[in-house]
Amino acid sequence: MYDAASRPRNGCLLSALINYTWHSALWSAILELDPNKVSHRLDEATRAIDDRMKMPIEPDDLEHQAIQEARSGIAMLKAIATNARPV
Repeated sequence: MYDAASRPRNGCLLSALINYTWHSALWSAILELDPNKVSHRLDEATRAIDDRMKMPIEPDDLEHQAIQEARSGIAMLKAIATNARPV
């Protein structure tokens, strides 16, 4: 759930404006056009998030929220990619 503190006046979430260490891997997965590479890119994004969670400095509340959203998106994209593969 989003609270007023995490939402700037223009309605955009702050977590969408912050570039976390794992963002590049996530965007590479989201923007991958080759169906043969999507699964690999999603795995890379998952590993990048897992690596971030192992760092000695813990994520703040906004990053935790962003990570939860990213994990949900990755799961959804994996399900779509699995169902979209040719037989």
